[in-house]
Amino acid sequence: MTFSELKQRVSSVSAALREIGAKRGDRVALMMSNHSDHVVIYLALAWVGAISIEVSTHLKRGGIQLRLDDAEPQLLIIDPEFLSEVRAAHEEIRFVGLRILVRNAVDLNLNPPFGSLSLKHLSATCDPIPALLDRVHTIAYTSGSTGRPKGVVQTERFCQIGGRAAAILAGVRDDDVVFLCESLHHGAGWLTVVMALQHGVCIALVERFSGSKLWDQIRESGATLLHYLGGAIDILSRQPPRPDDRDNPIRVAWGAAVPKDSWRTFEQRFGVTIREGYGLSEAQTFTHLNLEGRVGSIGKPAEEFDSWIAGEDGKKLPNGEIGEIVVRPKLPGIVMAGYFRDPKKTAEVLRNGCVYTCDLGYQDEDGFFYYVGRKQDCSRRRGEGGSAWEVEPVISSHPDVDVGVRGS
Repeated sequence: MTFSELKQRVSSVSAALREIGAKRGDRVALMMSNHSDHVVIYLALAWVGAISIEVSTHLKRGGIQLRLDDAEPQLLIIDPEFLSEVRAAHEEIRFVGLRILVRNAVDLNLNPPFGSLSLKHLSATCDPIPALLDRVHTIAYTSGSTGRPKGVVQTERFCQIGGRAAAILAGVRDDDVVFLCESLHHGAGWLTVVMALQHGVCIALVERFSGSKLWDQIRESGATLLHYLGGAIDILSRQPPRPDDRDNPIRVAWGAAVPKDSWRTFEQRFGVTIREGYGLSEAQTFTHLNLEGRVGSIGKPAEEFDSWIAGEDGKKLPNGEIGEIVVRPKLPGIVMAGYFRDPKKTAEVLRNGCVYTCDLGYQDEDGFFYYVGRKQDCSRRRGEGGSAWEVEPVISSHPDVDVGVRGS
């Protein structure tokens, strides 16, 4: 799909969304796999001024219900394969008025509030709303490391700054092709899309990450940039060695949480350069960039941020001492606007013009930062944070189970 074709497609889908009642300020949840329609619908929601809310495709009934009850969207758009779990979740939600549209499901027997969203043979178009950088663009749900998952309210400005930082970390060139294998419900997926749109470079989109298929997919697509989350590096490193491991077009692998012990080994085996960064939903996708390649480090603050390590009393710690990573934006409006409908939790994280990350780290004598871990009860799966708060009520709902869950 060319950029011109993408623009035409987004305009047509925007017209279809307006026809069914989607409007500026509406919250629209998306539960879809990786495919071009997902990208188009996401961009079309921005085109009409709606607020997108991604729902993880890995969630089951209980997790879907939690997301919907917290966000209370007016509309939910899903792929047909998620219909069964969404039906079950819908029976338990605590609010009314939700409409659920199943993508290209004209052959399914659907009764209200379920319906089909047909994206075929669209001809109408519409103009986009005026572009406003402080418009709420999305609500991204966190891991919930301090309790229930929280909706992080992010503006268009937040997303554009994130794309800019990603491009610096990846070292984007005009002729690059970006390989996208992260699920689009993950912020890294949309960061990659925004970065590609800003720089007019191609995206090679695959349905899901596969350790055994990835390098062949990259060779076939001609991709030159690979985004990773830490677990992916280990999975790829565990694949059986092949004579053509270095015979691939990837120039830079960029992302976060690469294991220190795998860093140089991965670079040497596959002939790529690793670029590591650090960020979080509340502050920015990347607040720190390691452009020098210092192994184990998340780098130094991006130019839009100041950063330091704070002790329990909130005061700056000396170099080498472990404490909480704190970031302070130098520009207005580039961190989250707050947690959705949760001013108390917002005030705990956004204090005195700074973002208190709840992440532990330290700084060395050369100004490089190092991530150590989380302060709270959180674990990671498929590169995403997950809270024991989410898991415990689902397990405990079984009448024969008495359980407590703790992240590790």
